[in-house]
Amino acid sequence: MNLCHELDIDTPNELPPICRKFQKVPPHIRREDCSSGAYDPSGAYYPKMVSFGPYHHGQRKLQICEEVKHLALEMFVQGSNHNQEFFQAAVLREISEARDCYFDDSMEEYTDEQLARMMLLDSCFLIYIIYITVSPQSSQEHHLGNYLPVFLRLGCLDRSLIFQDAFLMENQIPFKILMRLISLRYDDGGDMVSKFLQKVAWDKSDEPQHEHIKKRLQNSPPLHLLGALHAVLAWDKTPKNLQEQIQIYVRQSEGDMRKPPKAYRSAKDLKEKGIYFRCSPGGSLKAIKFSSFFFLGKLELQPAYVSSLSRVVFLNLIAYELCPNNALDYTVVCYVNFMKSLITSPADVKELREKKVLLTSWTDEDVVRLYKDLDTFDISATIDSYNDVKQQIQKHYDSKIKTSMVQLYHKYFSSPWTAIAWFAGVFILVLTVVQTYFAVHPKSG
Repeated sequence: MNLCHELDIDTPNELPPICRKFQKVPPHIRREDCSSGAYDPSGAYYPKMVSFGPYHHGQRKLQICEEVKHLALEMFVQGSNHNQEFFQAAVLREISEARDCYFDDSMEEYTDEQLARMMLLDSCFLIYIIYITVSPQSSQEHHLGNYLPVFLRLGCLDRSLIFQDAFLMENQIPFKILMRLISLRYDDGGDMVSKFLQKVAWDKSDEPQHEHIKKRLQNSPPLHLLGALHAVLAWDKTPKNLQEQIQIYVRQSEGDMRKPPKAYRSAKDLKEKGIYFRCSPGGSLKAIKFSSFFFLGKLELQPAYVSSLSRVVFLNLIAYELCPNNALDYTVVCYVNFMKSLITSPADVKELREKKVLLTSWTDEDVVRLYKDLDTFDISATIDSYNDVKQQIQKHYDSKIKTSMVQLYHKYFSSPWTAIAWFAGVFILVLTVVQTYFAVHPKSG
């Protein structure tokens, strides 16, 4: 049954203007995070060091970075052929559209000039973060150049917390203004932003994919930096418009809710059934693939770096995907659910870490706790982007022939010594048979 056809839904190709708002974290998500008791919820959705945009602007605990923002603006202007008034005028030309991105109750107290000044200061500080992140390590001192005073004003912990604050859902500025300013200041501004996003997503920069991402951000600009990171994580070689996304969502939602749950439980469980893990070259959370050959299986996963930034980014991306009026792309929610099913004990983390699927300096126990505390609100019960992969895994898992051969393999070939013992046993058996044959049938003459 095609629900779109049944209901005769006339779907546009893009989100209407009312949906292009900087959403706030829904109250039920905040309450759920509070009830877990595992973490301080203020660390997940509220800035600790710096505000971007009007939602948290002016809070007393964030005043230290307000002073540093003015220094970042001075450093931003130095080396350019323009003064502060030139860049503020560029922001002011976009301010009407920027104002429409936020809910009215947070904008009433600001004039256009005040809002433009806020956006300029916030953008310059964010550009400073982008600039030092993509600077080659071999020439870091040279590239710090104008930004050295800003760098020295912030401690190591401060910079770490600022990095997290840049990806909070309620702590965003319009991506269009950010791109406008960085392009006015730097000839390679677009490259800097796309490389920065790749660095945050995958801790590396891949040139071919970087060009694809840069082109996609130009053709379909996200609303803010968190949305841009979502586009990188859920990168697709063939991006879908809104109508196609709705059709995919409906098709995935039409699955049989009465199907029995999967039998496998974890990475260790899958390994015992002959399924091994490899790094996917796809550069996207969507690049999860499974292939089965003979009695073994291969599950390809995108390598992921696990840190305190991962927790903040995942929680805010989950809130971003579950907010009203956002596009129907639940890649992050489905990915987190998939990883939660694989990681239930430190042994699972050890297996994925040894295969370079998980990269982390944390203990295995801390990684388990991280994924356990990421709440996806049972969204997988209604939609699952990886349903096809899970069915393929289940089919392999349920094959008694394959799993029996895997058990034999583990029993006799899991280590060099067992393999040598097996071959020695076969060799001795063959010699015994040959000796017995010639004893019974001796050669004549």
